Amino acid sequence: ATLRLQREAYDENLRQCFSDTLKEGADPTVKIDVKDIAVLGKLPGEGVGRALDVSISDDKESLNIRLETYNWRFANAGVTVNISGNKDDITPALVKGVLDAAQAKLEKLAK
Repeated sequence: ATLRLQREAYDENLRQCFSDTLKEGADPTVKIDVKDIAVLGKLPGEGVGRALDVSISDDKESLNIRLETYNWRFANAGVTVNISGNKDDITPALVKGVLDAAQAKLEKLAK
């Protein structure tokens, strides 16, 4: 049931809610765009991942952020890993390294 609920939480509502939250506190001259994009990582088992591309700009500067969040079950625990940063810095190798390290640490602690 837990993974089913996580999948439900990762539907279109996540992107829309995140976008609405950012826009709510922003100056009206700031342009905010949030898009669904493919995750760069691969999860063990039946894990769930979601990625967003966030662009925030005004007439002087801009910011492009990639957000990735992953959830999976390990034994009787739910695991969540969030990765965010400059969209050019979040690479497949970085995401793989983070997810592999998290899984390895869980396996080591479970022994």
